Amino acid sequence: MTQIKRRFINNFTLFLPAVALCYAALFLTILWRYPEGMHPEEWSRHLLFFSGVYVVWLFVFYGFRLFDAWSLRSLDRLFSALVSSTAINLVLAMGVFYLQPGLILTPRRFLLVHIAILFFGLFVWQIVMRRILRRRAQSVIYLLGSKTEGNQELLDETKGHPFYCFKLLSEKKLFEEEFCPEENMFIAYSSAHETKKELLSVLSSLHAKGVGFISNKRLYEETFRRIPLHGLNEWWFLENTRQRNFGLFLMMKRSIDLFVGCFIFLIFIVTYPIVALFIKFSSRGPVLFVQERAALHGKTFKIYKYRTMRADTDSHTWTSDKDPRITLTGQILRKTRIDELPQCLNLIKGDMSLVGPRPEQAHIVKALAEKIPYYTERHRVRPGITGWGQLHVYASSVEETRRKLQYDLYYIKHQSIFFDLEIMIKTLFHILFMEGK
Repeated sequence: MTQIKRRFINNFTLFLPAVALCYAALFLTILWRYPEGMHPEEWSRHLLFFSGVYVVWLFVFYGFRLFDAWSLRSLDRLFSALVSSTAINLVLAMGVFYLQPGLILTPRRFLLVHIAILFFGLFVWQIVMRRILRRRAQSVIYLLGSKTEGNQELLDETKGHPFYCFKLLSEKKLFEEEFCPEENMFIAYSSAHETKKELLSVLSSLHAKGVGFISNKRLYEETFRRIPLHGLNEWWFLENTRQRNFGLFLMMKRSIDLFVGCFIFLIFIVTYPIVALFIKFSSRGPVLFVQERAALHGKTFKIYKYRTMRADTDSHTWTSDKDPRITLTGQILRKTRIDELPQCLNLIKGDMSLVGPRPEQAHIVKALAEKIPYYTERHRVRPGITGWGQLHVYASSVEETRRKLQYDLYYIKHQSIFFDLEIMIKTLFHILFMEGK
């Protein structure tokens, strides 16, 4: 499918209907709030004010990829993105309303009802259109070559994919058989094929017939939102991990860290006596757990947490979900994430950020670097309390850490304020609704 056709589908099936749903939600909310009717001047005031709000809301929805039919393919990913973006929009709208001089328009229930109607409308529309596109706009993707590591993973993990149908395509079939291109067909290639002139000639003829092409690495990255480790080299890091040591992004990220760090610090101070009392009753030892962790550029810092293990046990190894070293109080603290509250000190000091690769112990980093290529590259950014890798993998082995590194590298490549907000909202959603499932 060409980019022009894809952009046309996205605009007319997702973006423009979203704009219409915003105004439809406003109309329904006004009918609910003012059943006796509204003066035309009041109508104009609401319409003008909310039009400005909708510009911001649509920008946030765009940042969460809600206007791209080829992303958010699974229902849980779609729901998570819609919940996250709606929560951000609600907070932003409340801020805008309360900054009004004299509160000309009061949000309260009006805003809550309005955004609830919009959420329901968008969710239903997104599901309906994705089901229609699944039948009419599915792309067939041929994976050129044999069952290599990357191709096999794509085949195994994308069975029943809503928008892509993956098939293997051998070079022999291209040369020896009459290969008829299908509608919405793509061929995924690896760099190993680029130097073969005979193959390029055949592929060029297919391209002239409307077949699209995409690299295996890009396809893997867009499908799984993680970076493939096979074939990774130093050039990838030079191209995709530009140091963000200046500019608006770093300033905004640090400002958010300081604001949230100070807010959590107030909660930490207020709740400290109660939590400390429970920890002391649970087992002997200090209330706070202090440990050396690897940080930005491989430097070390002291991380602060509430102690959740018995003090007389070795804490310098990986922790599993049902680790016998964890105390009863520690299990509650870990499940509710209260044990992370003291890390507000690390946020304020600048040792950590809210979002980034989770910091590991220095000696574990050294051991993993010997087994996992490019593992230390995750230290290109400041470590975080939560992270893209942390959301997907709870690493307690080398293989799980290898998979987690793929997500960490994806974050390093795509880091942005919107991505950070998505991760923070999903972390909160995970804690409130998914913990323990």
